Amino acid sequence: MDKYISSTIGINKILSMKMDEFTEIINQYDQKKSKIDDDDFSKTIFINSCKKHFLGETYDEYLKYECNISSPSEYHKRLINEGYLEFAPIEEQVNANLKVSDIKEILKQNRLKVSGKKDELIKRLFDEIGVKEIEGLLNKRLVTISTKGELWLQEHIDYLLLRRINRSSSWKLHTVIKQNLHCDFYDAATITFILDILNKTSSTQITATDVYFFLSNLHSLYTVDTTAVPQLFRTAQAEDSQWVPSSWARDNRREFRL
Repeated sequence: MDKYISSTIGINKILSMKMDEFTEIINQYDQKKSKIDDDDFSKTIFINSCKKHFLGETYDEYLKYECNISSPSEYHKRLINEGYLEFAPIEEQVNANLKVSDIKEILKQNRLKVSGKKDELIKRLFDEIGVKEIEGLLNKRLVTISTKGELWLQEHIDYLLLRRINRSSSWKLHTVIKQNLHCDFYDAATITFILDILNKTSSTQITATDVYFFLSNLHSLYTVDTTAVPQLFRTAQAEDSQWVPSSWARDNRREFRL
């Protein structure tokens, strides 16, 4: 994934935002969230996960609980029908399905030479045996990403980056923030994370470790001012802040506080 060059809003401006500014973002989110297609995030994560995957084979569990996909196999078929994924060329299917020993056995049964490397053996298969007969030897069908799928991932790369740095963040909230503030991923992700913290019912759900993990991952994705992340982390460790009720800082001194 390509790295962005810099933050468009800037960490200092984010750190100086007032509570009413965050409230306005939430109000905008409440108005616009219903207009964002729920399937956009699921589609992006699934395509990225199954760029090269046998149809019907075991799928990652997170596709069910993170993307709300109850039947990954049926969802897989749907994305094939919609053109985001496609069946791999027959040569690639053979290479993925058959081991060298399998190919040699087929060649032996057809009284053909069994010497050579795998690519040579596969070529011999196609030269001497019909494609339909070869297709009948394949137990599984390999599916790969299409050009349409690649373009979709490029257009929705934010969802992949957001999931990588903070799986609990709201991707819809992130989308609204980026659109409204006309900012880049770095700024939108930082503000989204702050709002996630403000939305917690109990401050004990967010610790300094959580924040450090988030900031470390965020910083690894971007080429930004090297002081930005330490600065935000130091602010996070402050005793009080305008963003959070003072009771958080007073009652949970060992927990992370914004």
